[in-house]
Amino acid sequence: MKLAVFTSRYPAQVATFFERDMRSLVDAGIEIDVFSVAPFDPSLWKHALPLLGPDQLPRDRVYHLGVLDGVRGGIKTLLRRDPTARRDARAILASATQYGLEPFAKTAYVLPKAWAWAARARKYDHVLAYWGNYAGTCAYAFHRLAMPHVPFSIWLHAGSDLYFDTVFLREKLLYADNIITCCEFNVRYLAREFADVMPQIASKLLVNHHGLDLSAFTFRPEGRPQNRVIAVGRLAKEKGYDYLVRAAQLLATRGVDVLVDFVGHGRDEERLVSLARELGVSDRVRFRGWLPFAEVRKAMSEATVLVHPSNGLGDGLPNVLREAMGVGTPVIASDVAGIPDALNDGCGVLVPPKDVPALANAIAALLADPARRIEMATRARQRVEQHYDLARNGIRLARVLRSTKPRSAGRAVGMRSGSRSQRSYDLVALDLLVTPKSDAVRFDHDELDWSELRQAAQRGGALVRVADAVKRPGEPLPTRFAEAVAKACQRTQQIVDVVDQLSDVCTRLGLSHAFVRTAECYPDAPAAVNLLIGEPSPGVDRDITHPIHAVRERGSLHHRLAGVSTYRMPYGNQLLIRHGRLGRLGEHARFARLLLARAECRSMGTATPRSSAPADHLVVLAMHQVYTRPEFRLSDLHGAIMAVRGTSIDWDYVFATALSTSTLPAVGCYLEYLARMYRSVSDDALVPEDVLRRFAASSPTPAPALVEDRGFPRTWSAVRLYWQHLRATLESGRWHSAVRLSLVPVMAALTAGGRASGGARR
Repeated sequence: MKLAVFTSRYPAQVATFFERDMRSLVDAGIEIDVFSVAPFDPSLWKHALPLLGPDQLPRDRVYHLGVLDGVRGGIKTLLRRDPTARRDARAILASATQYGLEPFAKTAYVLPKAWAWAARARKYDHVLAYWGNYAGTCAYAFHRLAMPHVPFSIWLHAGSDLYFDTVFLREKLLYADNIITCCEFNVRYLAREFADVMPQIASKLLVNHHGLDLSAFTFRPEGRPQNRVIAVGRLAKEKGYDYLVRAAQLLATRGVDVLVDFVGHGRDEERLVSLARELGVSDRVRFRGWLPFAEVRKAMSEATVLVHPSNGLGDGLPNVLREAMGVGTPVIASDVAGIPDALNDGCGVLVPPKDVPALANAIAALLADPARRIEMATRARQRVEQHYDLARNGIRLARVLRSTKPRSAGRAVGMRSGSRSQRSYDLVALDLLVTPKSDAVRFDHDELDWSELRQAAQRGGALVRVADAVKRPGEPLPTRFAEAVAKACQRTQQIVDVVDQLSDVCTRLGLSHAFVRTAECYPDAPAAVNLLIGEPSPGVDRDITHPIHAVRERGSLHHRLAGVSTYRMPYGNQLLIRHGRLGRLGEHARFARLLLARAECRSMGTATPRSSAPADHLVVLAMHQVYTRPEFRLSDLHGAIMAVRGTSIDWDYVFATALSTSTLPAVGCYLEYLARMYRSVSDDALVPEDVLRRFAASSPTPAPALVEDRGFPRTWSAVRLYWQHLRATLESGRWHSAVRLSLVPVMAALTAGGRASGGARR
């Protein structure tokens, strides 16, 4: 197996756990190439661990690109007008803008390198992003361009790539075939922070601990000095080392003999030296600087206890803890992140973060009790042997990587006679939804790629509907598919309960209201619950959200500009309250009033919320998807097709509404798109030809042509539609709406790309 591994920097002054993990994969029979996104410094090779020397990883298989080479390669890719590269650039850079200048610059730095490497890539069987941040973005862009059909995995670690500055991370999680992480805490963190996509990613999560070559870690808990405390790591504020200096001062005032050694360099070193001098403990605190790993291991073996006083989220499970446990040095550390996963059950001492007295008490107690130290060290070594053995963990990870099936989008699928044989599974899922189940000739279950179908249905928000369409009486669905469906049903029931409560509250408060693009998703759960109310002021929000315990949060930029209030509900879902306005930037107040007046009750499981009428639902979708959301959205397509096909649409009303809201070209374009998508999976016409001609003939200019099944529409077409809309709005004298519409180009530049390709996998 040939594996392409993307990492942030290699060689590096400190890359111990990366080198150990790579060695474990090499020993498991995997051939690896390493792509390092940071500038190359050959002088750093002297710091490489012997376990990953040239015999294990030839130096010519560690690839670097200079800035100019990367830029040249990236420009060549863009000049070739590669649609995947352009789409990814828009999406990724739009995500990066939300995190500030530095993350944006780093993201812009790695993209050309990814494209340049993709242009000269050899054949690989799997791509692994070793970090979730910028190396992960580079690996993602490389994979999409060079070899999208091989598996893609991402490895998440700690603050640098999971807790902070998570540029494009949600999309990378959805895209990956495997999500590997180094501790159980990170799984819980993902479940909390990415609750909205957890149903899609839960089955892909794997905990694989960073391992140790235990033969190099001699266990010797006896013969230690009585007063030597050591702290190992980068001297940075988040490590909490200032609390250790203060604990040393507190111990000195109590008469406890203690000597603290700091091993490592960092930007916080000068401040820590000054603090020790200020507290009068310079004679008890030594700063030994950076040391080669062999000397670090020796220093840990000679210490009485190792202290790691993290002040909060930063490290997931610090490697220095495992290393100390391996050599028999007892550990005291903060009760944060993944540290308890290693130190609980008597394998170490946990203290509250930022609590100097508690830290001092723990150090004093352990220094005074040699028997307890030996017992703790013995337990810790046993845990290391059980969970952190390098060879065992490497074999396990290699097995996962090898067993991941190649992606098969576009592979031939058996369909009804006369249909096209080469389709993406997005269209397969759409075909299943819109074709009557009683059709005599259906898909061959044996030829379906159930993994591809499941992922297409999940990213399209229609998993339960697809399962209902494909399931045969008496035949169970594949296990993984069935588990995903069960989770989706549970999430749907949560949404149904919330919608029912919100309906009751709005009725009790006497608010005119309707749920937009919500009930139409049933029996699936929508990505966000959209509640339109007639009250323009957000002052009523508190009364609406109080019964469901929703918490206000900072919404996306376009929601804030549209005056939409964003709330996070208990199960992680979003609630969007729209105050008397619709449209991407709230430009449609007149249509919102019309929709509320025409709203009708719709069955949604045990709830019967007021929802938009079918014709209004059709117009809403056209308004929301033409300018800044050119995406294939399975749930919306299905809802629109059912609205047109399943009821007697009043086309005169649709035409008049589109005309009065200045969206006539947009609605005409969307109807043409629906007609083409429906014809791609059916032999029947969806929208009458005379209706399509009426919309086309009544537009100021002909509706833009749709250029591909899943591309709706191309950028230049969307721009033309936008200008037609803005001009018609100005001509009608709706100045407030025109002002809001003038912000669309800004939003298109900042956020459209992220939505365009965030969940899609080619």
